[in-house]
Amino acid sequence: MNRTILVFALAGLITISFTSFGKSHAIRGNESSIIFNVAMKDTSSKYQKFKKEADVKMKQLDKDIAKLKTKAKNENKAVQDKYNKDVIALEQKEAELKKQLEKDKQMDKAKLKSFEQDFNKSMDDLGKSVKDLFNSNK
Repeated sequence: MNRTILVFALAGLITISFTSFGKSHAIRGNESSIIFNVAMKDTSSKYQKFKKEADVKMKQLDKDIAKLKTKAKNENKAVQDKYNKDVIALEQKEAELKKQLEKDKQMDKAKLKSFEQDFNKSMDDLGKSVKDLFNSNK
């Protein structure tokens, strides 16, 4: 009889320890999930801010390219052909950047920072190319 009580008591302790072990891992799992979700929201909001800034740059670039097209119309045929060729190349680069911006929506913080730096450098280079082309043949 004492042995039976001892076996039941031991079984009860084992059951309680497994139950509390599972709960502590579940709580830690929930904490990890919450931390991950907060980090993703933070990255997502940073991406949205970056995307808004990039959209502003893209709109300005579109305006600058439109000015180039207008300027080309006032030039001779040879200059118009060169402008048109260069403008097409600039528009293709801009389209690639837009596609890249849309493609890379979900990324972690480190990748976002690197992507922002690369994207901004490409946008700056593209903007400089437009300005250089606009200022050539003045």
